[in-house]
Amino acid sequence: MEKDNNINTTNVLKTSLSNDNVKKVINDDSFIHGINSTDWEEMCSNVSCPISIYNTFKTKWSELIKQSEKYIKVKNRKTNKIWITDEIKELIFKRDKLWIKWKNNPKNIYHKENYSRARNEVNKTIKSRKKSYYSSLIQQANGNGKKYGSTLMS
Repeated sequence: MEKDNNINTTNVLKTSLSNDNVKKVINDDSFIHGINSTDWEEMCSNVSCPISIYNTFKTKWSELIKQSEKYIKVKNRKTNKIWITDEIKELIFKRDKLWIKWKNNPKNIYHKENYSRARNEVNKTIKSRKKSYYSSLIQQANGNGKKYGSTLMS
């Protein structure tokens, strides 16, 4: 079997724990190292039944995930801005993770480009949501400046 070095597990395997300030994530490097160091051919050659091969594969995959799990503390960014949605918070989390990758290896242009794209996407999304939020406030005020101003102040 061929080994695939282009596996991205962060998005697929990320799960939230009960505490909002801690997330369980998969350490990509550890997971990929585990995949690459596993002798998959030997595992498959000892078993002739496809169901047994599947169960063996599933067990090994689960073990690799368990070994690669780590817990990270997530900054609790308090915001009272209504237009900051969970989608935007997730984009900000991804952007920050890409920034750390770029910061740890500043000469890697690939990391810089990924971070720049994520940063621009976050900024564009925030501007769009903010604009639509204020547009809806103006429409709700129906030209009543006093009502619009009181809504902004609250």
